[in-house]
Amino acid sequence: EVIGIKEEMDITARKTNHKFNELENLIEEVNKKVHIDDGEATKIKSIVFRKAGVFADFYFEEQKTHPSDNLFASKKGQFIRLMYSRLKKAFNVTRYTNIKHVDAENAVKFLENLSYDDFTPFEIRETPKQKELIALEKG
Repeated sequence: EVIGIKEEMDITARKTNHKFNELENLIEEVNKKVHIDDGEATKIKSIVFRKAGVFADFYFEEQKTHPSDNLFASKKGQFIRLMYSRLKKAFNVTRYTNIKHVDAENAVKFLENLSYDDFTPFEIRETPKQKELIALEKG
């Protein structure tokens, strides 16, 4: 009888292990498909907007100029686009909201570690629109 019970326990253990493995695989598949939630998206957006302002300030300090509000807003927008572009490329997504939930903390760290020096002179150059703004404001 003991041998029979042991065999039944072995069969049950194998079935349980098999079900557990199936469950682990299912969880892994779900994690691959679940994107960041609204709270995580808001946190990312907040970091992007805050750092874009800091980068724009640094840009104009480096240029030793005092921009108009319109020019500052344009440069800040340029940095926002650059940061989102870098973020999407780093996480291989077409929209930042498609970043996987399991990668949310890494995305936040990525943005927090992004510095002004990470951008090339070409990326932060004056855009044609910014040049137009400067010309219009000069008269």
